[in-house]
Amino acid sequence: MSIQSFLIVTPVQHIGLANLAKAALMYDAAQVLVDAILRLVRKKPDILRGLTRRNANLNSNNTLDCNPQEKYSAYEIGDRIFRMTKKTELEGLTGFPKFEAGHRRNFTLQLMEMTISGDMVKIGTWYDYKMLVPIVAKPAIKIPGHYDRNKTYIVLTVEEAHYIMRFDPELMANYPYLAFASISPNCCWKR
Repeated sequence: MSIQSFLIVTPVQHIGLANLAKAALMYDAAQVLVDAILRLVRKKPDILRGLTRRNANLNSNNTLDCNPQEKYSAYEIGDRIFRMTKKTELEGLTGFPKFEAGHRRNFTLQLMEMTISGDMVKIGTWYDYKMLVPIVAKPAIKIPGHYDRNKTYIVLTVEEAHYIMRFDPELMANYPYLAFASISPNCCWKR
């Protein structure tokens, strides 16, 4: 299942959705790190065994000190893992993760809304570089000249010569009125 599609119901729930999006982005980051380390181990199976800091004796000077003289020390194979994460191409919950200058790039989240009938409709897309891009709903296009034959239409008008005139009731019992000739085909009236 993909987090690229999720539900927006009310503005109050946007806070929960932000947490959901953050969780999806964190999951993808962890997946990229795991994939990079696994590819590094497949490439060099003994790379983790030969680390001096990890396998050092307590009497040795090569033990790992997290804060030596208030400076930070890098992990021995940190550069290799970093290069592998840049080469990682996998489809995560939020798309294909890419990292540039320490920031996540190239991700999208599809914003979905549930209709009354229960269908999921896309209402927008969230991009890392454009933010929210809503989709404007298109109005339904009506076909000109088409009308619903299963409906009854009530037409109110004023009787005036040349536009609406009475027929002789004895001659036309079903059609007591005569309409202006140019509009009668459009109104679906028959003589």
